[in-house]
Amino acid sequence: MTGFDFLTELPSVHIEQTFELNESLTSVSSENRYTVRSPLGDAIYSASESSTSRNRLLCGAGRPFQMHILDKTHQEAILLRKPLALGAFCCHPVNLEVWIPPGNLLGRIVNSPAFLKPEYFIQDGVTGEPTFCIEGPENSGFCCFCLPKESFFKIHSGGDLRASIDHKWIAGKSQYTTNVYFSDTKLSAKDRALILGAAFLMEYMYFQTRL
Repeated sequence: MTGFDFLTELPSVHIEQTFELNESLTSVSSENRYTVRSPLGDAIYSASESSTSRNRLLCGAGRPFQMHILDKTHQEAILLRKPLALGAFCCHPVNLEVWIPPGNLLGRIVNSPAFLKPEYFIQDGVTGEPTFCIEGPENSGFCCFCLPKESFFKIHSGGDLRASIDHKWIAGKSQYTTNVYFSDTKLSAKDRALILGAAFLMEYMYFQTRL
């Protein structure tokens, strides 16, 4: 298998950030790197951010970036593109685009400003129609800093829970991990790739601010 087909039939995936030594020794933020693992701990993707040092310094977690996600064959499986677009309340972006080779727009994750809780919609790349709604914790809509360190986002459509994203401390690894659980076993590989993209967006816009 190649590309986002690696996500097919997986019950969950787990995103671990790789920390750079120079970042711990200096105040300069480096481009983020991640490993996406299966429930058994196997590395199925590596992800690397592409952004400018200026944007990392001035915009923090709200910076524009591209995220290159490579599969086991070292081929690009998914490309995430986030523009610089700050929302009305704190640091909510307008959208994140999910692309697959050779330049096909899979979909978008779009912020819907809400007063009581974070809310996003996953839109189809062809029709632009919303396919999933992402809801964050209650009473945290005004500011991303209001979320607790361990937060839970539910992803639903048609009134049914299809997936979830959470951020938890893993004692064995002494670090936080962003986890995606696919509750609906019938989710397509495309749906799973879009939800994975949403997890990376939550990682930047909420979880990084809590480190």
